[in-house]
Amino acid sequence: MSVLHVHTDVPSLEFHLKVAGPQFPPIAPLVQLRTIEIFGAVTEELVKQLEAKTQLLGGTVIIHDLHAGFARVPAARRARQWASPAVLPAPVNGPKVPCFPH
Repeated sequence: MSVLHVHTDVPSLEFHLKVAGPQFPPIAPLVQLRTIEIFGAVTEELVKQLEAKTQLLGGTVIIHDLHAGFARVPAARRARQWASPAVLPAPVNGPKVPCFPH
């Protein structure tokens, strides 16, 4: 089972841990946590709470810098495909049209 939580700010995540935290010990034997990934800055206290959760349920805490957007293609391939776009065959009586693969 995978679970995704989206919190708009640190207080929202802190509230989640405050409310849900007491519910973790009874389910600990039934859950094998792999990772908790955080995207954006969090407080040291929040990191301690998340690490305590991983001590109980397993897994690790990974904190990423916040970035806008996302990439679906590895960077090397993305750079190559934008540097030299493929060209579709010209339609009859028409110009060539650049094609940027998705």
